[in-house]
Amino acid sequence: MTARPVLTGLLVCACLGTAAPARAQDDARAAETIAQIRMLQESIETRDFVAGPTPLKEMLTLLEEKFQAKGKNVSFLVQTQAFLQNAAEVMDTNIRLAALPRTVPAHVLLRQILSQVPDGATFLVRRGHVEVVPAQTASIDALLRERVLASFSKQSLSSVLNELSYQTGAPIVLDPRVQGKTTEATTAILNNLSLDDALVVVTEQAGLKFVILQSGIYVTTPAEAEKIEKEQQKRPRDGAAA
Repeated sequence: MTARPVLTGLLVCACLGTAAPARAQDDARAAETIAQIRMLQESIETRDFVAGPTPLKEMLTLLEEKFQAKGKNVSFLVQTQAFLQNAAEVMDTNIRLAALPRTVPAHVLLRQILSQVPDGATFLVRRGHVEVVPAQTASIDALLRERVLASFSKQSLSSVLNELSYQTGAPIVLDPRVQGKTTEATTAILNNLSLDDALVVVTEQAGLKFVILQSGIYVTTPAEAEKIEKEQQKRPRDGAAA
């Protein structure tokens, strides 16, 4: 990775009294994210989605109702201010779906719906919601610029990475071959740092590196990171979200 300037806005300290509650909170947030992802993997009946042109807001409401019928809650948060159109134009976008299989995973259906939003839209699982955002907002370059506000005291790296992913929606994958490293105590106060800078801080403490992939972030050993980066250089990187 290229050399980076000295970070500002960073404090590192030991906050011993808050370690256990913080770990419990991070575990709960990781579980919340996993629950949202698993719900989006569930199959949804498509019959009610192909009746004709339907505004985006009604499509998302119908999808929420499908989950409610299963006794599950999922909420879609549309970041209307991030789109070029005004809020009403985004929410009133008419969606017309072609014939679909009788059932499809919810995330597949959601992608079909959002593909018809002008200028492109996608979704992020972030802060307990499924957020609908412009495609460029969900690019890995944009996510690395997201600001994080967090404090950690002697917490495992895996717990820290889960929190960073929870706050930003960035896909962060920890190499399972370095599980021993994840028990290293991470202690830091990240005072409104970019995700990019935060990742430098927490991975360096564990003696690891992170690699920026096409649509995500991979944390691994320095040797493996160097190998992957060399392979990455052989192909152009697309900054657009998948």
